[in-house]
Parts: sequence; structure tokens; C-alpha cells
Amino acid sequence: MPSEPPTSTFKERVRAKAYPVHESGGIVWTYMGPPDTITPFRDFGTESLPAEHQLATKLGSTCNWVQTMEGNVDTAHISWLHMFGGADDIPDDGTDKPGYPSNAMTWKFWIHDRAPRLEVQDTWYGFRYAGLRTTPNEHTNVRITEYIFPYSTIIAAVPFNTRHLMVVPVDDHNCWRYTFNVAVDANPQGYGGGPLHSYSPFETPFTRQVGGITPREYVEDNTYLIDRENQRTETFSGIRDFVSQDLMVTESMGPIYDRSQERLGTIDKAIIKMRTLLIRSAKGLAADGTTPPALAGPDADFTTLRGADKILADGEDWHYLGTDDDPVVQEAEAFQRGEAFPKGEPAPQPAAGE
Repeated sequence: MPSEPPTSTFKERVRAKAYPVHESGGIVWTYMGPPDTITPFRDFGTESLPAEHQLATKLGSTCNWVQTMEGNVDTAHISWLHMFGGADDIPDDGTDKPGYPSNAMTWKFWIHDRAPRLEVQDTWYGFRYAGLRTTPNEHTNVRITEYIFPYSTIIAAVPFNTRHLMVVPVDDHNCWRYTFNVAVDANPQGYGGGPLHSYSPFETPFTRQVGGITPREYVEDNTYLIDRENQRTETFSGIRDFVSQDLMVTESMGPIYDRSQERLGTIDKAIIKMRTLLIRSAKGLAADGTTPPALAGPDADFTTLRGADKILADGEDWHYLGTDDDPVVQEAEAFQRGEAFPKGEPAPQPAAGE
């Protein structure tokens, strides 16, 4: 209080509220709950990975945070919203077989099977779910996404890469979308081939950050720069920026979507599961102050949560993928420690049914 006289006791009587913070992975994290329920820092790998393997982005959105989260746990929408005409014409490069497909073939799988089957698995941190698609060669491609209660997801990715999405409410009508990407400079097996977006006509905004925030060029006021000719001849959405395709859908629903008249289908299993967890926790808090269970107990290890994307062998169970029991996870972690497998000599894979 610079204008108070030296004898004033005002500074002893006024306190600014402060919260503990922790900087990791290019993000400042804070805990805003009661002091007696504080939990250890949730390390999703930001503490141990080299800084050059990490990229954090921040993007504002003008809608309720749950609307954004619902898009993040919906694997089916990629087969429609993010599609382009050339995806179905991508030639078979030999990776439509049990194992890890190229990023090019991933686009082809998405457009080939637009009605994935969903399986949901309960976990101590929320749930994980698998989207199962049939490939052109009649194999099963599985994409596994993690939902970490209440506001984050780790989406499916090729080995050695992670894309972690976090949605933080600003108020009821606005939120911040954080993306935390992990990718090593190279991986010993060349999984995935070229970057995912190198096969699409879409722009990505993550290299355009200003002051740590990605500026919005595609917004509601300019109808997200939709190009009707492009929509008619090349892409499903007519919007060239990949992330803005999602923003267009979630924001055009209004700040808070009226769900009273909606009809959910079998493809919405993950959305239903997330809503159930959120509503149950909110009701408990409103009724008697019961807080959701602390997810980061002293033995919780968030570095073990991973997405996965693979073509299954006959009889192969998807549940081990992305876990510590997954040989490719072991390979990736060894590579990050400098214990690389020689290129062309993949880690041993479990037999079908193991």
C-alpha cells in the first residue's frame, strides 16, 4: 500500500490470497483446493523428459469447458469433422497389418470405418477407452484414450509420442485449452513415419504462439474462415485449421449447450461415462461437501498413463497397450534414457492372447 502512512496497520490487516504453484513442462501448475486436501504434484512426464522433447500450448475457447472435454473423449468425430477427400486414396504402404501403422494409414483407417466400436475400462484415475475400427485389410485398429478426472485426456498416438489435453475453466462460458506434446527427435523403429499432419491439407496452430498463447485467427465472428468451395471439393468442414474445426463445433453450440433434448447413441459411451463421474462428484459436493477422491495419492504414478494406437493381431487383447507391460512402452522409455534399441530390431511383442 504505497500511499498509506508509515504508521498505518492496513498492511497487517489485508492479505492477498495465494496458491502454491509448481512449474513443469513449460506450464505453471497450481492447487486451488482446501489446504488439508492438497495432493502431490501430478507428474505426467514433465519432470523427467528433456525440455527439447516437450511442447506446451495454450488456446482460449468461448464455451463451457465440459463441451470441449466431450470432444476430447469422442474418437468417432475424427472420421467426419477432420476428414479430407484424399484420405481414402492414400495407398497401402504395407503397414495395414498387425503392429504399428504409419500416420498416413491412420487417416485411411479413420475414413474407412466411420462407426468405431467403443469399449470402456474403469480406472483409479477415471477411465480409459478403446475405439476399434476395421481396416481395409480386415484387421482391427485400436485407438486408446485416457480420461484423467476431471479435466484432462491423453489421446491415442504412435509410440514415442504423447498428446495430453487439459481444459481449464475460466468461468461458465470460457475455458483455456492446454496441449502438452511429447515427441523425441527420432525413434529407433521409425514408428508412424512422417508427422500426422504432413499427410493432410490442414494447418496446425501450435507454431504460432505469442507470449505462450496461441492466437485465434479462426473465430466465430469471421465464421471460422469457412471456405464453402473447399468444403464442397476437398474437406468435410471447409476450415483449413485443424484445431479450429473442433472449436467451431464446440463454440457454435453456444456457451452452454442445452442437453435436455439430446439423444446419445452407442458411440457416446465415453461421453456418458465422463458425465456420470462429473455429475456424481458435483452432487456429492453440493449435498454434504464430499470432495471427489484424491487421485494423486502418495503411490499414484501418472507417468504410467499413456494412449496407444495399434493394429491388433488375431486374439490380441488391447488392455495392455500403453501400460508398463507393453514392450514398446519399455522400448520407448529405454530410448529416452539413452538405452536405444538398434533400428530394425523391435522390442519383442507378446503372443496373441498373452
